[in-house]
Amino acid sequence: SSFGPNLSLVAGWCSCVCAVQTAEMPGVAGVPISALQGTVKSWNGMKGFGFIEGSALETDVMFSHNELPEECRNVHWKFLTGRAVDFKAQQGPDGRYKATMVSLPFADGLPVAGRIKSYSEKHGYGFIVSSQMNQDIRFDRKVIDVPATTALQGQLVIVDIAVRPDGKYNAAKVSLQENPGTGPMPPAAPPNPYMNGNRGSAEHQGLNSMVGLVKAFNLRGGTGLLTVSGYPGDVAFNAGDPSIIVGSMVSFSPVNTDGRLWANNVLPIQGTHSAKRPMDSSARAGGTVRWKKPRTQEVATGQYGSGQIKTYSEQKGFGFIRSDGLAEDIFFLRTEMPEEYRDTAGTELVGCTVNFELVKTVDGKSRAQQVVFVQ
Repeated sequence: SSFGPNLSLVAGWCSCVCAVQTAEMPGVAGVPISALQGTVKSWNGMKGFGFIEGSALETDVMFSHNELPEECRNVHWKFLTGRAVDFKAQQGPDGRYKATMVSLPFADGLPVAGRIKSYSEKHGYGFIVSSQMNQDIRFDRKVIDVPATTALQGQLVIVDIAVRPDGKYNAAKVSLQENPGTGPMPPAAPPNPYMNGNRGSAEHQGLNSMVGLVKAFNLRGGTGLLTVSGYPGDVAFNAGDPSIIVGSMVSFSPVNTDGRLWANNVLPIQGTHSAKRPMDSSARAGGTVRWKKPRTQEVATGQYGSGQIKTYSEQKGFGFIRSDGLAEDIFFLRTEMPEEYRDTAGTELVGCTVNFELVKTVDGKSRAQQVVFVQ
């Protein structure tokens, strides 16, 4: 046909235009973008989020710890910063991107994060599984520096890799991961003389240095579980006190048992006791003494929520989140938001959708931590 060459030119021109438009508009709000690569620019393990740079999106992309493989969610910032990652991204109505399904490919010479899949005390070796590897990693007991009584199976670890002549992987060194919010496991507490029903008072014993929220408790069996802020798992305890109920706050003495935290001498917190406020020595003028208000103690509930920012004052540094699943608006501090949002005018943040961790103060009030904007 005489129209063939002209149609070919038109089709070619359309293809070029479409290609240019695709390059200029890499994503549509709400539609995921796949197969992206970048480098972790920063990672804050305590806050649970970080940023990826160097991708085709040409902007820093935020990601939360929930988007990482399970064994990488509590790693130290040094492990993640500078790492190459693969990820997907989703663009929000405001044009910002959020990374999803973040994975870490294996890189020669760099350690990997994993979990101990199995260990044989009799034979002295075991295997580690990692999302970064396509095969299990064998390790010998001598390459992991922990007390002999530590229960190894299920532990999260960092592994230095050695390649065997047959191409399989061995562990050259294995280290237990430390929780970024708490550091190493606390040392064992002294024997508790009050374990046989003689509870006494926390002040008299001088042992109760931690608080937690009762997640589960069986009074008949005398066993329960606590949620403790900064600790990655549940904390088990034994008690026979009927005033301990699910959802209540308790104090306890921490004990390290086989590498895991155990709660001794669990005591209900009946009310808030006002402690003597610390004096601000730098704020003395004309004989007047000003006092610093102590930071409110908060305890994790193990619950997460989402909602919209109802109010925020950049001058006062706090705001409130409205969530359909909660009866009251949730208070949050400026410091719980990512740094790039902290000086944003309140009028710009009102109505933004956020995810957050719900915590409780010792007087039972709710607060939001780790406030992350949903892009």
